[in-house]
Amino acid sequence: MSDFSERFHKLRKDKGLSQELAGKKLGFNSHAQISRFENGTGFPTFETLTKIVDLFNVDLHWLITGQPAPSVEKVINLLYPFVSSFLSQITEKVNALEKERRELRRDSFDDPVPPFRLEKIQEEIEYLHDYSTSVIKILNEKLDQYRQKPPK
Repeated sequence: MSDFSERFHKLRKDKGLSQELAGKKLGFNSHAQISRFENGTGFPTFETLTKIVDLFNVDLHWLITGQPAPSVEKVINLLYPFVSSFLSQITEKVNALEKERRELRRDSFDDPVPPFRLEKIQEEIEYLHDYSTSVIKILNEKLDQYRQKPPK
């Protein structure tokens, strides 16, 4: 199938829905919008696309492009450079903060360091740790969801 209108038409027909019934299930008052989708003179909003995905139990990527959704491995390969760079930047920042903290402590023998500066460094380290941990947690949750319910 070459375009959205053909895929949508086939999905509707395969499910045995008239244009009018499909329109009602998608929240339209008439069949007119369904007709526009099928003849290529209209394209659904994102909200309507999500309703179509739910109604016909299909993958959004396939619905729009006609191509299968990328595999988990492909998604990981696409994201890896960005995630790796992100984690490297955080690691560099934490290392710099820890070095500054060590130097301040070392120098504090000769000249006392204001405690707020050490506290500020510790807060920044904890923030970066919490932030990177939450990003990794979210990525892992999304990958787990993707693995459990791969696109059709």
